[in-house]
Amino acid sequence: MTNKTHTLWLHGLWLLVLLPLNEGITVTWGYVNKYASTLHAEDVYLEPHDISLDIAYPAQNVSNVYTISAIHAYDLTQAEAAAGDADETTALLLSGGVGQQHAVVRLQRLRLQNADATNNNMNIGKNRNITVVHFQLVIYGVDL
Repeated sequence: MTNKTHTLWLHGLWLLVLLPLNEGITVTWGYVNKYASTLHAEDVYLEPHDISLDIAYPAQNVSNVYTISAIHAYDLTQAEAAAGDADETTALLLSGGVGQQHAVVRLQRLRLQNADATNNNMNIGKNRNITVVHFQLVIYGVDL
């Protein structure tokens, strides 16, 4: 192996070692270039009784002249919770998105940690400690 190949291989190995440390999801659609502006930034919290929450941009009856270039959804719950104590989550783009002037993003729990398996994993038992899920949603755009 050449030095350059060896160095790249070591960086890739470190990346594989570090990835499991951050268990929260990060979902990205599109690309943030140097001309992009932050159109919308919001901290979203799913309370213990919430399975999912849809976030619409722009708000109803509000016009938008910017074209969306990127959408980032970060699950910050793992950084705040004890290891293995947070729920598995995901973010889905329901409509609009990159190249459009609107977007609807669904932030949701996939599986509740320590859920009562006898009740389809969704019953909150008396001893069930469901975490509040903390997402950060950021939408970027450009004025074309």
